[in-house]
Amino acid sequence: TALLGPIRERLAPYLQRLFPGAELNLDADELKLTHLSRDGRMEPYESLSVGTREQLAVLVRLALARLLHEKEGEASCLVLDDALVYADETRFETMKTILQRAAADLQILVLTCRPRDYLGLAARYLRLEDCRG
Repeated sequence: TALLGPIRERLAPYLQRLFPGAELNLDADELKLTHLSRDGRMEPYESLSVGTREQLAVLVRLALARLLHEKEGEASCLVLDDALVYADETRFETMKTILQRAAADLQILVLTCRPRDYLGLAARYLRLEDCRG
């Protein structure tokens, strides 16, 4: 569909930062991730680790949010609810960098039960228990 080209275009920089040289295959009819191509292999999405799948899902959401921002002129709010709990330390740090850079143009709300994982980001931190009236 006409939507996949613009999504792929916005997804590419994120994907290259996390998986250099990789390409993500999307099904145009069902609008879903089908394969990750890396190191000369086509890996079915279902065979990827839970951590890799959650990271790819976040990258696709970032690409969609960026596309909406560019087309509508307003920053979309992307809500991530403990979306990176299965990431290994190296990829988690890369994902934090990707989120930090994306937050320059997009509004990103991260809900987490592990706030220490996100310390050091240039972000506003709120604790729900501090918001009770």
